[in-house]
Amino acid sequence: MTTVVLHKTTTRVRPYYKSLFDSPLVLMLSFGLGATALFIVGILEESLVATWFIASLLLGLGTLVLFTEGRLGHLELARKFWVTFGLRIFVTFITHLWLAKVYSEPFWQWGAGGGDELNFYTYSQHLAVAWRGGYIFTEESYLWGSDYSAWIYLIGFIRFLGMTLGGDTIFNIKLLSCFFSALLVSYVYKLGQHFFNRSTAQVSAAIAFWLPDFWYYGATLLRDVMVSFMVVFVMYQVVVGIRVRFNPWRLSVAVVLNFVVIHHLKVWLAEALTIIVFLWWVWEKVEHKAGRLLLLITLTILITLLIVPLLRHKVAEVVLYSGESIGLVQRLAVQNLTGIEEASADSIGGRIAAMPVFIRVPVNMVQLLLSIPPWASINKYGVIPRAIVESVAAFVWLGFVIFLPAGFLDCIRRDRPRRTAWIWGTALILIFNLALASTIIPRWRMMVMPFLLILVARGMSIPAYRWVVKWSAASIVGLLIVYLAFKYVL
Repeated sequence: MTTVVLHKTTTRVRPYYKSLFDSPLVLMLSFGLGATALFIVGILEESLVATWFIASLLLGLGTLVLFTEGRLGHLELARKFWVTFGLRIFVTFITHLWLAKVYSEPFWQWGAGGGDELNFYTYSQHLAVAWRGGYIFTEESYLWGSDYSAWIYLIGFIRFLGMTLGGDTIFNIKLLSCFFSALLVSYVYKLGQHFFNRSTAQVSAAIAFWLPDFWYYGATLLRDVMVSFMVVFVMYQVVVGIRVRFNPWRLSVAVVLNFVVIHHLKVWLAEALTIIVFLWWVWEKVEHKAGRLLLLITLTILITLLIVPLLRHKVAEVVLYSGESIGLVQRLAVQNLTGIEEASADSIGGRIAAMPVFIRVPVNMVQLLLSIPPWASINKYGVIPRAIVESVAAFVWLGFVIFLPAGFLDCIRRDRPRRTAWIWGTALILIFNLALASTIIPRWRMMVMPFLLILVARGMSIPAYRWVVKWSAASIVGLLIVYLAFKYVL
């Protein structure tokens, strides 16, 4: 009797996040859609040469930066950037035409008549002329010293290129946000790979690609995406330059970007990153409990300086110069009072702002992490593009944030909490700093987003913590119910 054994064959299916960046078809589609968008908008706005030149310049610059991170010819990082950059351009093109049709100018209406976007565009005119006249480095600009001057100078340079090539358009400036939001994907991957593994890194890069926040802010003239990229880029250079092998070149790049660029994007953020780097570097090196206790005492003193009102005002007096509004420190001293004064009596924001700091800060941290859907935008302004996109982005983020506690728990429960403190600890400190303000703006979360995405990806890849994910989802539903009760019932 003959026995026939049938061998079962299985086909291994590649995860979507791998095929997304590795597929030649996706890469060709990305380049095709991006090129089509550049061609159409260049024809419509009569800026074909300028638009194509600026896009090509940014594409080449990003590729050059990424090739320095790997072996010559190693295209893994570059492919992530290329795929994302082309599709970011296409989506920005769609929203650009949509906004131009809804409004007189293609702005997202962050305030009356264009808000911050219009202000940045207007302020950059002076610098664009200075770039073109060749006296940009000899004339002291009235903008230098503000906490957005680096962004304005960069916008001014892009506008200078547009003026020179016969196409000074708003779309050309938006290519900057496309560039930074695309380059960020590769560095989120690198940072996740350094502290965890390739699988976690791939998932975090895929989330950074798909997350609506990066599509949204990557299609604006706001500086938030540039800030987000600079934070993860500087942190990666420091981590590799210190933890892998001492590299003075990487550390020099990180120092220059932190104290020149980030300092003139968000002043307090440059100072916070300096403290964070020092803290985690020493924390990893200290083996004795006495040394860790000393670090804890130092951190407690720093936090006290920020929380106690009298000391807080003294810090503001020392740090501020010329009354310039430079970010968090000034908000700590002033915004709490102005926020309470400007809020309506029945506003939940007014109630939170009036709470003691030990209650307000945790509440603000939860608000910052959850990103409550912006009902006020819909009710106040109607169903406008900004309200639609912000609402979709908020709900999508709620679907990802349920994995955040699982990723955090995985970091602190194993034998590597000190090693991964560069991720979870940095996220906690930055969120705490942001929560000290009297009111919370959802886009502030972009400063912390690279670290949150890595933690989310880690939570998604650990099956043992599924119970934490379920608990997180139930808790978020409960918190939303409480929020709605406070807002509309109590």
